[in-house]
Amino acid sequence: MAFNRGFLAALVSFLVLTTANFGAAKALTKGVFAHYMVGTVYEEHAHQDIKDASAMGLDGFALNIGDPSQNFVRQTLNYMFDHARDNYPGFKLFISMDLWAAGSAKKGLDDFDDLLRDYMGHAAYYKGPNGYPFISSFADGGLHNTTWMDWRNKWANEIYFVPDFDGSKGYYLSDPGWWEYWGDVVDGIFSWESTWPLRGHTDTSSWKNESWVREGAFSNEQAYMMGLSMLQYKNSYDTNLYRAGEDNLSWRLFNLQQMRPAPEYIQILTWNDGPESHYIGNIWPEQNNETDPTRYATQADFPHNGIRPLLSSFISSYKAGKEIMEPPTGEDAVGALWYKSIHSSTVCPDTDALISKKPDGYSAASDVLTWAVIVSSIGGPYSIRGFSGGQELQTFYLTAGYNFGTFSSLQEGDQRMELLDASGNVVMVASGGRCVTSTCPDGIYNLNPQILELTMDTSEKTCSEPITDMYPPISAAATWGTRLFGFNKCTPGMKSDIQRAYDDFHRLTDQNGVGDKIDWTSVAALEFLAPPVENERQQAQIQDVFTKASTIYPGFYFNP
Repeated sequence: MAFNRGFLAALVSFLVLTTANFGAAKALTKGVFAHYMVGTVYEEHAHQDIKDASAMGLDGFALNIGDPSQNFVRQTLNYMFDHARDNYPGFKLFISMDLWAAGSAKKGLDDFDDLLRDYMGHAAYYKGPNGYPFISSFADGGLHNTTWMDWRNKWANEIYFVPDFDGSKGYYLSDPGWWEYWGDVVDGIFSWESTWPLRGHTDTSSWKNESWVREGAFSNEQAYMMGLSMLQYKNSYDTNLYRAGEDNLSWRLFNLQQMRPAPEYIQILTWNDGPESHYIGNIWPEQNNETDPTRYATQADFPHNGIRPLLSSFISSYKAGKEIMEPPTGEDAVGALWYKSIHSSTVCPDTDALISKKPDGYSAASDVLTWAVIVSSIGGPYSIRGFSGGQELQTFYLTAGYNFGTFSSLQEGDQRMELLDASGNVVMVASGGRCVTSTCPDGIYNLNPQILELTMDTSEKTCSEPITDMYPPISAAATWGTRLFGFNKCTPGMKSDIQRAYDDFHRLTDQNGVGDKIDWTSVAALEFLAPPVENERQQAQIQDVFTKASTIYPGFYFNP
């Protein structure tokens, strides 16, 4: 199934809001940001994030802060604000108060005051069209409008406030009562939850509820910030859910291109939220090192950088007000191919743990290859064809501008997409990535997608076979880790996990050897691997793993 801008314009025309609907046109300030989870990050990594984001055309980061009292918050902000000011003067930052997380940390609205006061005057802080510091939020904190007005008055109303209040009653109906209650609090509104379909739903092309919200914003002469994201898949922190990916991003790019007038702001969700799987930036190990999320979200095995060129071209067109997206000058196309790496026939081991269950919304995941391509008006016409598991799938003919769709029938093995010129020559290819499998290599129903960038490299790349249940290394010296590192508080019911750990060890060492790639002698490894004294069965099981390992690798030993 494939789509292009001209063909679909009529289908969504009923959603297009012209300036005539709301009187005289407003002068629009267009800004595109990425939601950035502030955490422990090395200075050079924070600088790299700014460099990468600026290179793709982003105007800045919305800095998500849940507990402003944490020491890493100011350290990270200092790394970022000063570096942006000194090296990327066009790249700005603003604070997004995560009142959902703040509530869990026993923090409230007033706890952000010192942080705002110290950074709003920084040269790298983003300003709204009124010239005042731009502030956003995640959630309303369950606070009344009077509390929020008192907070605004604290700043003498010299702020530009665009929060996410989409959990408040009447928000998605754009109820007049909502605007009467909240209208004086906000300068604009930001919708988070409407960025994806509801759990279990697959209506990625629909945005009926959001259309009401933006209509309300425009009619009340308030700014609107719209979310843009691929999917939401989270299997950690007592949550296991999936909200449709596949062509969700494709449709939102298309619908945004159709919207008249366009929203003033777009926020990409997110730059670096690994546990939610909707990152487009770097997943740094110092910030993403917990066991559960690293089953499915690591930079090594699940990079999402390949979507950036497509988003970069969209950003350029959006900010220039162009109706037709274009690839960078001199390039035939930009684009990407993405897919989940487990087949619908996959069956994972079912334990009592939530992470082993199918995610809430799992039925919405499809066995398809999703693609989006922006092609040049010069040198065409172009076409694309897809391959899955060595089998040629459909061929689609493209028009100048933005095209998107899906290849049906996802098969095990390699996935590949080719861009062909008018003579049938292959000029660009998206390939590589992780192999699709019907097994359960991560021990969970992993729906974090593989993203393959369309590049000039037309060579035959093979997919990589996943290594079963690889965990991040415990010690800094180690390059590889296995499920063996994951059980420091085993119970008798984990016997099967220990057995699989042994199987993992064999597969890991068969592919990578032992040597310096596994630091078996680190203090952390010994601590995590020490058999529990109170459980003789587990002692025997764990010891057996190492006894067998030492027969294969004589230099390997374990002496707890």
